[in-house]
Amino acid sequence: MLMSKFSRRFRAALVVSVIAFAGPSAADSFPDRAVTIVVPFSAGSGTDTGTRVLAEALEPLLGQGVIVDNRPGGNGAIAAGLVADADPDGYTLLMGTNSTQSANPLLIKSLSYDPAKDFVPIGMLATFEGILAVNPEQLPFSTVDELVTHIRAHPGEVSFATGNVTSLVMASIFARDLGLDILRVPYKSNPEALTDVVSGQVDMMFPDIASSMSQIKAGRLKALGSVTLGEATPLAPDLKPLSQTVSPNLKLVGWIGLFAPAGTPQEVVEKLSAAVKEVAESQQFVEKLGTMGANANFLPSAELKAYIDTERASFAQIFDEMGMEPQ
Repeated sequence: MLMSKFSRRFRAALVVSVIAFAGPSAADSFPDRAVTIVVPFSAGSGTDTGTRVLAEALEPLLGQGVIVDNRPGGNGAIAAGLVADADPDGYTLLMGTNSTQSANPLLIKSLSYDPAKDFVPIGMLATFEGILAVNPEQLPFSTVDELVTHIRAHPGEVSFATGNVTSLVMASIFARDLGLDILRVPYKSNPEALTDVVSGQVDMMFPDIASSMSQIKAGRLKALGSVTLGEATPLAPDLKPLSQTVSPNLKLVGWIGLFAPAGTPQEVVEKLSAAVKEVAESQQFVEKLGTMGANANFLPSAELKAYIDTERASFAQIFDEMGMEPQ
């Protein structure tokens, strides 16, 4: 059973008080055992892959093992609730995303955690660019214009899969700005959604490049455009950004960042943040993420918090325009 907000805050305050009384040696000894990073999506997702690359690089810096624990479900709410309720000692962390930290308070009525109060940001790690991908047998088109013409001729018949909030928002903006009637099919994770698009059970989706590039190269998916922050992605330079060809609003990218439960000692947060920063800025990490279609992009705690505040306000406007209410 999840603890109440009061007991959670009380325990967090108690831990901080004990650390402060014990002196700096308590934080200096961190970590003295394995650290667990809870991932809110299933194995094979961009979030999972990025976390595993980070975990491998963190182990020699921390001098301890780093365990990756996948807890998919509830658009990331299951994993986030678990970490929010964990001891605030730095040994249980969340690999948060724009789903867990920005969108869930707007989409889930009885959320078991408060992203703004129950976590302290450690740092953003990476951003993930996306694409518009279709099943080439269901939608045998080579351009976005051809796809749009088909959707307009068959309102409510073309389906799109969403496995996380990034794919949901991308598809919502696409439909809104072009005035399209498309059937949404929600999934627990992008890999599950991608599987059904590849098999033809669903027609299209907006996956991240990291999880879909192998299917595109194999010809099981057709990419019609990229979703970046403006420029063409190096992994698919021939794909034109949809922000240039479809709508300037299609500039959203997914991201992953590390979070600790609220009340985690500041010294522990700073030690973890320094380690994450070192990994994110290393050439080896940058190159590894690049092969996955991700960009190493470290933001420290305060900047990540500001980024989330801005993103959440943007999501609130989009969801309101789409008539989406917390369920």
